[in-house]
Amino acid sequence: MHTKGTTNRYANAPRRHWTLWLCLLGILCLVGGILALLLQARASASLHVAGPAVTTLGAALLVLWGICRTRRTEPTVRSRIGWRIFRGVLAVGFLAVILSFLPAYSTHIHNPGQLIFTAVSVAGLLGCALWPLFARVKPLRLISRIFAGLYGLLALAVLFLSLCMVAGALGPAAPDGATALVLGSKVSGETPSIDLQARINKAAAWLTEHPSSKAVACGGQGANESISEAEAIRRGLVSLGIDNSRILLEDRSTSTEENIRNAQSLLPKNGDVAVVTDDYHVFRARLLVKKTGMRPYAYPAAAKTPPQYFAAFYARELLALPVELLGLHGLIA
Repeated sequence: MHTKGTTNRYANAPRRHWTLWLCLLGILCLVGGILALLLQARASASLHVAGPAVTTLGAALLVLWGICRTRRTEPTVRSRIGWRIFRGVLAVGFLAVILSFLPAYSTHIHNPGQLIFTAVSVAGLLGCALWPLFARVKPLRLISRIFAGLYGLLALAVLFLSLCMVAGALGPAAPDGATALVLGSKVSGETPSIDLQARINKAAAWLTEHPSSKAVACGGQGANESISEAEAIRRGLVSLGIDNSRILLEDRSTSTEENIRNAQSLLPKNGDVAVVTDDYHVFRARLLVKKTGMRPYAYPAAAKTPPQYFAAFYARELLALPVELLGLHGLIA
């Protein structure tokens, strides 16, 4: 004769098998995706989203497995405490995102991605604080679960896009004779911004190591800029010992897409290009270069983003990258 506990154990057996396979599949996807990223680092100028996609799928399956595991049993004191800790960690995360944008806001740097993620983080912080209230009211409980699901999808999207950025910076060094494509960034008067100076320094190091290579300096003249970004790059490279004859100017563009489209006439057809830009920006830039028929390389031309502005620029790229992947060019610079 089966007791009630025994009956429940047998009743839960199919679910246990199902969740076990879900866990194993998630682990396989994670391992496979990471291996794909590592293999891409050894490829030539290839650029794929398979590694990031499979890795993100693995993470999603493991999250789904965790949800299925927690729903198998009735809530206990321990599980309630666990959810409160989890909610507290989320609140701290949302607060950290908001605070990370403050240096950019304080220097009047802002962009659509930064504003959107600020709003999302403020809403998430309020949601974490008011969750107990939502849980007591049935209509609000349903709405809160829908929003929790949307935030989960957003987290997976951010993971996928972040892995794409990592994939974009992977690969072998550009070969001798490759042209350095130096993408522009903000200029204050005639002074390059911190991130543009980092790109100039990286390009100068590349050109010094490869004396047969030339550079294309990109970027038009924006508001509050006394000279074009391309001219600021040229001056910076010359001050670092690069001969002016090795530097070509593309000084009419106002976005990454225009940078590369306008520079195409200055670049060797079907040639090798070392993309010089910030690390978070390499993947999208390489996508655009690849569409022109040239072979884009990232390392060693990936400049490091100034840490105080990284969050703002990173949020901007998180918005710009899906626009590029979906073919909606020109919406984000």
